[in-house]
Formats: sequence, structure tokens, C-alpha cells
Amino acid sequence: MLWDLKTFSVFMMLFLITNGCRSGNPDHPLLFNVTGFLTAETEPNSTIYLFVVSDTSFDTALDTVATRPYMTQESVIGQVNFRFTALPPGDYLAMVPRNSFPGNIQGFPMAREFNRSNYSLKVNFHGGNGEYSLLSFSIRPSLKGAKTEK
Repeated sequence: MLWDLKTFSVFMMLFLITNGCRSGNPDHPLLFNVTGFLTAETEPNSTIYLFVVSDTSFDTALDTVATRPYMTQESVIGQVNFRFTALPPGDYLAMVPRNSFPGNIQGFPMAREFNRSNYSLKVNFHGGNGEYSLLSFSIRPSLKGAKTEK
């Protein structure tokens, strides 16, 4: 498999961040669970894919799902819910293939936003095209003074 420099850099960054989080590195001590739902039911045994992205634009999202390997895949729970575990801060893209939805229906992934431990999950966009249903989200340090959950 040929990897360009941008893809290699993104995966090395994720590897270093993830290993730092697991080793107790104080620069990135937190991992977050992200939960969400789909706006329409999928076919049984459908899958949602998670990608690390270099930016949160729609064009980057479409290019990523068409040309890059996914970071992880999870089964859609009960045909409408999903969960990704142990994610470090960063920019992510979740994708459900359009053919996972029955007939002419197309649903879109929606993440539950949070403010926790001075970090927040922000939805950048959700949408898609005739091939993909997409959710772009970021986990970033919260602004000072923002209310956080415990």
C-alpha cells in the first residue's frame, strides 16, 4: 500500500498521541468515549467507520472516505446508535455507507456533544452525498470559563 506523506503524518500523530495517553503522558492524559445516533435506522449488522482527518472541511471528508484507510470500525447498535471508545483529542470523521440504509432513506450520524475534564466535543457538520453519510467532529480543550461536566 502506498502512503503519501500527509497520510503517514496523520497516522504517526495519532499513534504518538494514543501511546502518550496510555502511558500517562501529562500532555495528553485523557481519552474520551463518543456516543451518538443515526437520524434513520440502518439495515441489521451495519457498520460505522471512524477516520482521523487533517481538517474539518467537507471536501477533506469526501476525499478521506474515498482514498484513506479508516482508523476503526464499529457495529451500529440497535440499528441507530454508535459508540467509539478511547479517542484522544483531535479531528475525526464518522461514516456510514449510504447502502446501509434501506430503500430511499438516508440517515446521518449525530454525536452527543459534551464538555468534560476541560475538553469539549464539537460537531463540525453532518451530511453526505449519494455514497456516504458523514459526521465531522472535534475533541478539543474547552475555552476558559466554560462549564464542564464531571
